[in-house]
Amino acid sequence: MIGNVFENTPVLLPSDKSLQSVKFSSNDIIIVANSDLVRMNGVSVENITQSWVARVVEIRAKDKAHVYVLVQWLYWPNELPSGRQLYHSKYELVGSNHLDVIEATTVSCKWPVTAWAEDEDDYVLSNGDDSSSSQVRGLYGLFWRQTYNVYNHKLSTLRKYCLCQQYHNPDHPLIKCENPTCDLWLHGKCIIRCAIDQKHTEMLESDNDYRKRTDKIDGKGWGKLLYGNLISSSDQGPRQKFHTTIRDLRLHDKDFTADSNEQGFWHEQARCPNCDSLIP
Repeated sequence: MIGNVFENTPVLLPSDKSLQSVKFSSNDIIIVANSDLVRMNGVSVENITQSWVARVVEIRAKDKAHVYVLVQWLYWPNELPSGRQLYHSKYELVGSNHLDVIEATTVSCKWPVTAWAEDEDDYVLSNGDDSSSSQVRGLYGLFWRQTYNVYNHKLSTLRKYCLCQQYHNPDHPLIKCENPTCDLWLHGKCIIRCAIDQKHTEMLESDNDYRKRTDKIDGKGWGKLLYGNLISSSDQGPRQKFHTTIRDLRLHDKDFTADSNEQGFWHEQARCPNCDSLIP
């Protein structure tokens, strides 16, 4: 019914913005009120993921009491038929071709949302700190990079990264190997796994007790015997330097740390799993 009203309502002109209680224009991203936002008394950074988000396509109005907005919905991943996937960030939205007409009175506010073009390799994204380096790829705030077709229920394809050829979740680090003959973007977890694999091989050759314990769990025991982290520092100005820390869980718990190597604890500069170059 409201769609029919929209068709017969004149387009809102810039000079008529006084008809809107919340000021917004075509292509703005808006937060649309729902029962959750009403219950929580408005939108905030803390509850933004419970809101409805849309892009304004067109605004039409008869008078201040009759302002209508044609919107294109952005979905939260958990709202999709396939649900949230491992590569979805906490603050990631998915664009769609789902059009709807709403009343302007349901618009809570405008909200900044970044469109991320993954195919642009030099696209510099903030990773939540003061670094302006493209060495680490991450995102800060709401963003979208993928689209959902409501008619055939298909998602657009995403770029695959690293040796594992998997997607990237911007909540976790993606680090570029700066060896020009390699030049790969690498998942932080893959860098850690490679470091643990190498340490596992060393331990099998040099530690009889380690080898015996690994044999007892069918040769797949490094996950129970070794634990690693990827840590970063910015002691070279804006550029970050990455290290791996590996713990022998026979001697230390997962939270153990030290400034240098000691028995059962290894602190080393990270290496590229593809070319073995130091990172950076």
